[in-house]
Order: sequence, then C-alpha cells, then structure tokens
Amino acid sequence: MPKFYNSFEECLGIGGDSKKVCLQIGAPGAHSMRNVAKMMKEATIKHFDESNPRNEEILQYGCCSGNYELKQELAKYLSESYRNPVKSEDIFVHNGASQGLSNLLYYYFQRGETLFVEDPSYWNLICDLKNKNTMFSTKTIGIGMDINGLNLDELENHLKDMKGPEPNDRYPYRAALYLIPVYQNPTGYVYSDERCKEIIQLARKYDLMVISDDVYNLLTYSSPDCDDPILAKPPTRLFWHDNKDDEDYKESVVTLSSFSKFLAPGLRVGWFEMPRRMFRIFETYFLSDSGSGWNEYTSGILASAFKLGLIQDHVKKTRVHYRKLIHELNKMITDRLSAFGVTCNYPTGGEFLWIALPRHLSADVLLEKCKEEITFIPGSRCSISQSHLNYLRVCYAFYDDDVLIPAVGKLCDYIKKYIEESE
Repeated sequence: MPKFYNSFEECLGIGGDSKKVCLQIGAPGAHSMRNVAKMMKEATIKHFDESNPRNEEILQYGCCSGNYELKQELAKYLSESYRNPVKSEDIFVHNGASQGLSNLLYYYFQRGETLFVEDPSYWNLICDLKNKNTMFSTKTIGIGMDINGLNLDELENHLKDMKGPEPNDRYPYRAALYLIPVYQNPTGYVYSDERCKEIIQLARKYDLMVISDDVYNLLTYSSPDCDDPILAKPPTRLFWHDNKDDEDYKESVVTLSSFSKFLAPGLRVGWFEMPRRMFRIFETYFLSDSGSGWNEYTSGILASAFKLGLIQDHVKKTRVHYRKLIHELNKMITDRLSAFGVTCNYPTGGEFLWIALPRHLSADVLLEKCKEEITFIPGSRCSISQSHLNYLRVCYAFYDDDVLIPAVGKLCDYIKKYIEESE
C-alpha cells in the first residue's frame, strides 16, 4: 500500500486507505524531498549567518534577469556537468519551465501562428493544446519522430506550405517548435547531433523559434563514452548547436530548464538560456521589470546550496539510484512480457519508461482495467494526433522502491491478463 505523503497526493486521490499507485506522476517523491529539505535548511542557515554581511538582500526586490549569485553558481555547475560551457550572462531566471514556455508563446505568438510539437510529447501541454479554451493563440501541428528525433522531412513540408504574417521587429518568428531533445518525454529518445544541426538549419531558413525543453539533462545515467552515472555527461544541448559565430546566426533557440525534476518542484525556480535579443526583451517584460525578477529568496538559498556542494551531491546520489532502478524495472518488464510482444525502452536518462503493447491493443482500455490500483499516462494523451494508442508512460521517480517495484510488477500482471483476454 502506498504511503500518504502530502497534499499533492491527496489532490490525486491517493493516501488514507487508497491502494492506488499513480505511476503517471513526473516528480521526485518524498524519499528525495526529505533530503532536499535538509539541504535547504543547511543552506538557509549558512546564508543568514552573521558572517554574511549582505544576507538580507534576498528579501528585497532583485535583478530582473534573476539573482546574480545563483546565475554564477548555476553556470559553473552546468559547465562542469555539460559537454559545453554555459555562460551566466545567458541565464534568465524564471518560476519554472511551464511559466517560461507560457511567457514565450504569449509574447511572441498572438496572431494565430503555428506551434509545432513532437508526436508524442509532454502530455500536459498536449492536453491543453487539444482544449479549445487553451490560452495559446496558435495552430498546433504534430510532427512524427524516430529514435534520433523529429522527422525533418515532415517538418519542412509543413514549413514550406505555412501561411501567416511575415516576421518583423516585434514578431521575428514565423512559427514556434517545442521539443524535448534530451531524454524526451515520454519516449526517452535522445536527439542525435546530426538531427540537432539540421533543426538549426531549418529554423534559420524559415524564421522558426525552437523552444528546447531541457529539464531532464542533469538526470543522466550513462552516455556512449561513459557508463558511470556520476561522471556521464548529457548529450550536447540544442542551444550550443545554434552557434553564435555562424554567419547565418538568427538567435533561433531558447532553452527551458528547471530545478523541479532533479531537486524539488516546490522551489518554483527555473531558467532560460537565451540569445541576447530575447534576453533584453524579457528584462523589460512587465512581469520581470515590475517584480524585479523572480523568486529572489529561494534563488539566494539555492546559490548557498551550490556553494556548499549540496546540490551537486544530491544529483550524484539521484543518478546512481535511478540507474539501478531502471535496470531492475526494465529487466522485470522484459522477462515477464517480451514473450507477449511487449517492449520497453531502456533510457539513459530522464524519468520515464515508454512501454509498447502489441499494436492491436489499447493503453486506454488497459487503464480502465487497472485504474483502481495502478494508473499511468496512455500514449493517446501524449499525442496531438491521438495516435500511439498502444503505448503507456510510467514514471519511476515518485515512489519509494518498496512501493514502485511491486506496483510495476502488478502492472505487468494486468498487461499479461489483458493480452490473454484479447487472444
């Protein structure tokens, strides 16, 4: 039986006498949060120590682009963790990836332009885009994928036929492309360097803004050149491929990142990695300018946690744990279900298993059969075209192992029974 942890679970209908395990929750769980709570307490005490002569500053309005110390510490850590350097002057702090995406689309695309998305993609965004009451004034088009990323022939065919307002100084982009190139949600795919470079060329050719959701990059467990989850580096990020020294550089890529996945969502801190023109606009954007930045207090405490090495140690432990967990879960699913035609990805990072049932079966039907005990995200919810009907997404980050592993085992039982009933 799952343990009752907090009000977040209560709003999902978990807790008390409920036996339901919600494998759709894409967030770190209480086992991780307890460590983060200790970390934040230690960092807070350190920051407000009397030896810090300016410790009160994080209680005041801050810099429009975010707390300076956090940006410095974050850039240093990311440069050490990534394959290429990150500059603090490119970092713009915000309240999380969803808010960042919303602000980008709201500011640049209010004239009915096109938003391209991966098919499948992040289910919450897809559900909102399907909703006629969505806040985004865009026409949405899904683009298919393979293991290396988007189908670029399909994307370019749409770009060639795209109609709409011509770019100008206020609206420099004809359309937007939202993608998750590293440990893609839900598939776990990683975009190849070749595919990334081709996306950049298309973006420059067709005045396309590419919004790269990089919230999973630090959750890297292995890479082609390193099998150690502590030392492995994530693939080269798309923002780096958009080389500022290229003659045809157009500031095409902006990165969305967040502390939510590798630390804690309740911190409500994320960041853009932004080209200069966009950075200057967002510095004078009303929400940034009037509020003088975002979440100055928490940003200051996070900077202190970086200086103490607490975040670095937490991420290392998380990587080691998830690497072991992925191996165990993938082996369980493969051993028990491969004979029935079920496949499961083996992600090298991120938070999700992407399970494929035999083609004639429906994950939505499976969910109806097991939803009193086990829930997950059916592939149809991740797809703007309502495809991927035989897929389901399972998150392995939220529950303690003593709840998660038996729950996935029970899910295997439901899948096996569903397949046998359909024969």
